[in-house]
Amino acid sequence: PRGVVLPLAVSQHGGPSPMRVTKVAGCSSLSAPSGHDNAGGFLRHVPRIRDGCMKVLETRIVDSVTMAQALSLLPPALPIHLLKIDAQGLDAALLRSIPESMLARVQRIEFESFSGSSGCAGQGLYSGQEPCESILSWLTGRGFEAERGCGVRGGCELNVIVARPSSSG
Repeated sequence: PRGVVLPLAVSQHGGPSPMRVTKVAGCSSLSAPSGHDNAGGFLRHVPRIRDGCMKVLETRIVDSVTMAQALSLLPPALPIHLLKIDAQGLDAALLRSIPESMLARVQRIEFESFSGSSGCAGQGLYSGQEPCESILSWLTGRGFEAERGCGVRGGCELNVIVARPSSSG
Protein backbone atom coordinates (compact mmCIF):
# COMPACT_ATOMS: atom_id res chain seq x y z
CA PRO A 1 0.00 0.00 0.00
CA ARG A 2 2.96 2.37 0.42
CA GLY A 3 5.19 1.14 -2.38
CA VAL A 4 7.16 3.63 -4.42
CA VAL A 5 8.50 2.74 -7.85
CA LEU A 6 10.99 5.16 -9.34
CA PRO A 7 11.51 4.56 -13.06
CA LEU A 8 14.51 6.85 -13.16
CA ALA A 9 17.98 6.51 -14.54
CA VAL A 10 20.17 6.19 -11.47
CA SER A 11 23.92 6.60 -11.69
CA GLN A 12 26.78 6.87 -9.22
CA HIS A 13 27.23 10.60 -9.73
CA GLY A 14 23.91 11.82 -11.15
CA GLY A 15 23.54 14.28 -14.01
CA PRO A 16 23.73 13.59 -17.74
CA SER A 17 24.83 9.99 -18.41
CA PRO A 18 25.26 7.86 -21.54
CA MET A 19 22.51 5.25 -21.95
CA ARG A 20 23.58 2.45 -24.27
CA VAL A 21 20.54 1.19 -26.15
CA THR A 22 20.52 -2.44 -27.32
CA LYS A 23 18.09 -4.55 -29.37
CA VAL A 24 16.80 -6.18 -26.16
CA ALA A 25 15.41 -3.24 -24.16
CA GLY A 26 16.08 -5.01 -20.84
CA CYS A 27 19.80 -4.98 -21.59
CA SER A 28 20.06 -1.25 -22.30
CA SER A 29 22.29 0.26 -19.65
CA LEU A 30 24.43 3.12 -18.45
CA SER A 31 27.20 0.46 -18.41
CA ALA A 32 28.88 -0.73 -21.58
CA PRO A 33 28.54 -4.42 -22.51
CA SER A 34 31.61 -6.36 -21.38
CA GLY A 35 32.37 -7.80 -24.79
CA HIS A 36 33.74 -10.96 -23.15
CA ASP A 37 33.01 -14.08 -25.25
CA ASN A 38 31.19 -15.78 -22.41
CA ALA A 39 30.06 -12.84 -20.29
CA GLY A 40 27.69 -13.92 -17.57
CA GLY A 41 28.64 -17.55 -18.27
CA PHE A 42 25.95 -18.08 -20.87
CA LEU A 43 26.41 -15.87 -23.93
CA ARG A 44 27.67 -18.72 -26.08
CA HIS A 45 24.53 -20.71 -25.31
CA VAL A 46 21.86 -18.00 -25.52
CA PRO A 47 22.00 -16.27 -28.93
CA ARG A 48 19.20 -13.83 -27.96
CA ILE A 49 21.41 -12.43 -25.20
CA ARG A 50 24.61 -12.55 -27.22
CA ASP A 51 23.09 -10.93 -30.30
CA GLY A 52 20.53 -8.66 -28.64
CA CYS A 53 22.39 -7.45 -25.57
CA MET A 54 26.02 -7.15 -26.50
CA LYS A 55 25.67 -4.86 -29.51
CA VAL A 56 24.95 -1.21 -28.73
CA LEU A 57 22.62 0.24 -31.36
CA GLU A 58 22.94 3.84 -30.18
CA THR A 59 23.99 5.90 -27.20
CA ARG A 60 21.69 8.57 -25.77
CA ILE A 61 22.42 11.07 -23.04
CA VAL A 62 19.82 10.80 -20.25
CA ASP A 63 19.38 12.68 -17.01
CA SER A 64 20.11 10.61 -13.94
CA VAL A 65 19.88 10.93 -10.18
CA THR A 66 22.11 9.43 -7.49
CA MET A 67 20.87 6.75 -5.08
CA ALA A 68 20.95 9.37 -2.31
CA GLN A 69 18.71 11.66 -4.39
CA ALA A 70 16.30 8.82 -5.17
CA LEU A 71 16.13 7.68 -1.53
CA SER A 72 15.70 11.26 -0.30
CA LEU A 73 12.33 11.33 -2.11
CA LEU A 74 11.05 9.04 0.68
CA PRO A 75 10.11 10.46 4.07
CA PRO A 76 13.26 10.26 6.26
CA ALA A 77 11.40 8.94 9.31
CA LEU A 78 10.14 5.82 7.54
CA PRO A 79 12.16 2.62 7.28
CA ILE A 80 12.73 1.23 3.82
CA HIS A 81 11.41 -2.33 3.98
CA LEU A 82 12.63 -3.37 0.50
CA LEU A 83 15.08 -1.71 -1.84
CA LYS A 84 15.00 -3.48 -5.21
CA ILE A 85 17.68 -2.49 -7.69
CA ASP A 86 17.76 -3.65 -11.30
CA ALA A 87 20.34 -1.38 -12.87
CA GLN A 88 21.89 -3.55 -15.58
CA GLY A 89 25.42 -3.97 -14.26
CA LEU A 90 25.46 -0.99 -11.89
CA ASP A 91 23.67 -2.63 -8.96
CA ALA A 92 26.78 -3.07 -6.79
CA ALA A 93 28.18 0.37 -7.59
CA LEU A 94 24.84 1.97 -6.73
CA LEU A 95 24.63 0.06 -3.45
CA ARG A 96 28.13 1.21 -2.52
CA SER A 97 27.17 4.81 -3.30
CA ILE A 98 24.35 4.91 -0.71
CA PRO A 99 25.41 7.01 2.29
CA GLU A 100 25.70 4.90 5.45
CA SER A 101 22.97 6.94 7.18
CA MET A 102 20.51 6.11 4.39
CA LEU A 103 21.60 2.48 4.13
CA ALA A 104 20.84 2.11 7.85
CA ARG A 105 17.12 2.64 7.05
CA VAL A 106 17.04 -0.27 4.60
CA GLN A 107 15.80 -3.60 5.98
CA ARG A 108 16.00 -5.76 2.85
CA ILE A 109 17.73 -5.45 -0.54
CA GLU A 110 17.16 -7.34 -3.76
CA PHE A 111 19.63 -6.83 -6.60
CA GLU A 112 21.14 -8.52 -9.63
CA SER A 113 24.72 -9.70 -9.87
CA PHE A 114 26.72 -12.53 -11.38
CA SER A 115 28.70 -15.38 -9.92
CA GLY A 116 32.43 -14.83 -9.92
CA SER A 117 33.01 -18.59 -10.00
CA SER A 118 35.26 -20.11 -12.65
CA GLY A 119 32.28 -22.06 -14.02
CA CYS A 120 30.71 -18.72 -14.87
CA ALA A 121 33.86 -17.41 -16.54
CA GLY A 122 34.18 -14.72 -13.86
CA GLN A 123 32.68 -12.11 -16.21
CA GLY A 124 29.46 -10.15 -15.94
CA LEU A 125 27.42 -8.96 -18.89
CA TYR A 126 28.60 -5.39 -18.34
CA SER A 127 32.02 -3.78 -18.22
CA GLY A 128 33.23 -3.22 -14.67
CA GLN A 129 30.39 -5.22 -13.13
CA GLU A 130 31.26 -6.39 -9.63
CA PRO A 131 30.81 -10.10 -8.85
CA CYS A 132 28.24 -11.22 -6.29
CA GLU A 133 30.78 -12.50 -3.79
CA SER A 134 32.41 -9.07 -3.47
CA ILE A 135 29.25 -7.02 -2.97
CA LEU A 136 27.77 -9.66 -0.64
CA SER A 137 30.88 -9.42 1.55
CA TRP A 138 30.53 -5.63 1.63
CA LEU A 139 26.83 -5.86 2.58
CA THR A 140 27.59 -8.43 5.30
CA GLY A 141 29.98 -5.91 6.83
CA ARG A 142 27.04 -3.51 7.03
CA GLY A 143 24.78 -5.85 8.97
CA PHE A 144 22.99 -7.74 6.20
CA GLU A 145 22.71 -11.51 5.85
CA ALA A 146 22.08 -13.41 2.63
CA GLU A 147 18.61 -14.87 2.19
CA ARG A 148 19.46 -15.82 -1.38
CA GLY A 149 23.19 -15.51 -1.93
CA CYS A 150 25.72 -16.16 -4.66
CA GLY A 151 25.11 -19.84 -5.31
CA VAL A 152 24.52 -20.58 -8.99
CA ARG A 153 20.92 -21.65 -9.61
CA GLY A 154 20.75 -22.56 -13.27
CA GLY A 155 22.54 -19.50 -14.61
CA CYS A 156 25.42 -17.25 -13.74
CA GLU A 157 23.34 -14.10 -13.50
CA LEU A 158 21.88 -14.03 -9.99
CA ASN A 159 19.00 -12.38 -8.21
CA VAL A 160 20.40 -11.81 -4.70
CA ILE A 161 18.40 -10.98 -1.56
CA VAL A 162 19.90 -9.76 1.70
CA ALA A 163 18.18 -8.69 4.91
CA ARG A 164 19.01 -7.39 8.32
CA PRO A 165 18.65 -10.26 10.82
CA SER A 166 15.69 -8.64 12.62
CA SER A 167 13.73 -8.31 9.35
CA SER A 168 14.37 -11.70 7.73
CA GLY A 169 11.86 -14.46 7.67
